[in-house]
Amino acid sequence: MLLASAGISVATKQYDDALSITIAVLIVTLVGFIQEYRSEKSLDALNDLVPPVAHCIRNGVKQDLLARELVPGDIVEISLGDRVPADIRILQCAGLELDESSFTGETV
Repeated sequence: MLLASAGISVATKQYDDALSITIAVLIVTLVGFIQEYRSEKSLDALNDLVPPVAHCIRNGVKQDLLARELVPGDIVEISLGDRVPADIRILQCAGLELDESSFTGETV
């Protein structure tokens, strides 16, 4: 929208306005990119410090495995506060509540 406004400013020969709008758009875009990059790096660093662990039952034996070691057929037990370690199918639950804000971008 702002770039269209800058284009109209150029068409009407208001070059100062067009330049100001373009610079503002570039600054906002650059700051957004830098913040997103830093947050991704921080999240990666946190995941490296504390890799997600899954409490699962494999071949009838209950064990704790890293989420990346899960295979199809593992039964994952999830309790209060656990992160869902992978794409799973819920077999049984009671009073399930989910916080999907990290997927949708909502603030809690």
